[in-house]
Amino acid sequence: WRQWKQYTTRGGQRPGPIDNSSLLQDSLDDTSDTVTLRRGVMERTDYYTLGPEAWDQMAKWYGGGPVIKRQAFANRGQASIDLYGINMKVKRTGDSNIVLEVNSAKWATIEELKSALCWHFKIDPDHTRFWDYYSGRRYALLDIETKTLQQVNVTENQEMMLEEARDDGKFDWPDTPDQGGGSSYVADSGVNMVTSSQTPAAPGLVGLANLGNTCFMNSILQVSTTQQTRSNTARRRLSHLKPLCYLVRRTLRH
Repeated sequence: WRQWKQYTTRGGQRPGPIDNSSLLQDSLDDTSDTVTLRRGVMERTDYYTLGPEAWDQMAKWYGGGPVIKRQAFANRGQASIDLYGINMKVKRTGDSNIVLEVNSAKWATIEELKSALCWHFKIDPDHTRFWDYYSGRRYALLDIETKTLQQVNVTENQEMMLEEARDDGKFDWPDTPDQGGGSSYVADSGVNMVTSSQTPAAPGLVGLANLGNTCFMNSILQVSTTQQTRSNTARRRLSHLKPLCYLVRRTLRH
């Protein structure tokens, strides 16, 4: 890119073919079509982002590659690029021995991912349910298909399950997650949290859901409401937080 800018503004030697190979992670599987970026690459240092029209024109002029396509999304009024996506391991109840490793953009919707997977497995999406299958358990039924993978907190290398309906159209699994530590996602006004069906073994073992940049405050509140001994100075400093700490203590214990 820098060579092209210099060539078009100052003249000189014409740039050679585009070479994106240094941006890619080495793969042991030569048969895979997946293009995985090397971790740690930085925009304007290692690469520049082009729109599809600009890329097509540059490729037409100079050739080379490979093509690296990534999805852009709006983030607080600015365009952001999802460089790496999320790697997942997808199974289906019809044959749980088959594990499909897929990579999807974080901002893909549940509906988009589910439709693509059903197309791959040649199964009917209208007779299929999609589960967050974290650690081999029914962690959450992903039935709000307009939500994105980012919004439902799907993490790297997480297991997912496509549950196929019987011939009569009914599902074998209940609508609720597994019990005995099973959890489900609760979404309200764009804020996601995890609620557990079990009481913590001891106070303070369950933290608070982060609302924006509240992780530090949540950590302080959790420690302050569960620690049994405090200095007099700490007591005085926390005295004005008594009503809030009392509420948090009750929340953590329940």
